[in-house]
Formats: sequence, C-alpha cells, structure tokens
Amino acid sequence: MKKLLPNLLYLATLMLAVGVFLPLTRFAVIGDVSYFDITQFEAYLVIALAIAAPVLVMLKLVRLLWLPVIGVWITLFLPWVKEFLNASDESFMGQLSNKAASLKNEFAADLFLNISEYIWGGYIFMTGLILFTVSALLLAFSKR
Repeated sequence: MKKLLPNLLYLATLMLAVGVFLPLTRFAVIGDVSYFDITQFEAYLVIALAIAAPVLVMLKLVRLLWLPVIGVWITLFLPWVKEFLNASDESFMGQLSNKAASLKNEFAADLFLNISEYIWGGYIFMTGLILFTVSALLLAFSKR
C-alpha cells in the first residue's frame, strides 16, 4: 500500500497530462474536440499542476498534495466561473469584447460541464482526473 498510492498518482498524472490533448467528445460539425482545442492556457495549467504532484512526492512534501488537486479542479471550472462572474462594461466596444470572450468561455464551460457522450479520450481524461484526485488526497491526508 505504501508504494501503491505514489505509483497510482504517477499513472493518474500521466493520464491527466496526456488526456488534455485527447479527444473528449465529438461534435457533428466540428468533429473531435479536446480540452486543449478549446482552451490552451487552462490545458497547460492543468498539465503543470498535475506534474507538480509527483514532484511534491519526490521532494517528500506529500502533505501539500491537496494544493495541485484544488488547482486542477479550479482550472477546470475556470471558464464556468469566468462566465458566472462576467463583469459588464457598458460601452459599445466593451459589450462587443465581452460578447466575443463570453462565447469562448461559455463554450468551454459547456464543454466540460455538459458533455453527454464521451469518446475514448474523454474516458482517459476523466479516469485520470478521478485517480489523480483520490490518490493525491489519500497520500496527503494519510497518517505517516
């Protein structure tokens, strides 16, 4: 059990980091869509936070493993939060800019929160996310 959780975390990190590039779902007009296709910055952030967890294990800072977990989940819900907290600028250019940014954020939020049919990459991504969360939190809060 002592070696199982760190190894599970390494596997989950790999699945999560690779999963952002794999096709999550398929749209009729667009085709296969990955998390990276929709929002590159957040995808790189998920990868960086996922890689931070094994680094913390190697540095023997397992008590801090909850930080990358929280960071990944916040990053995944960031488009939804941006859409929810969208500040309104009353000028014409501000409204136009907000509308353009809103469409991208709305699509990204809908993509992650409302996918009804995953394809193979979506299953890898979601399995990696769940394993990452569970293994990191079990390591962080296990008694040593």
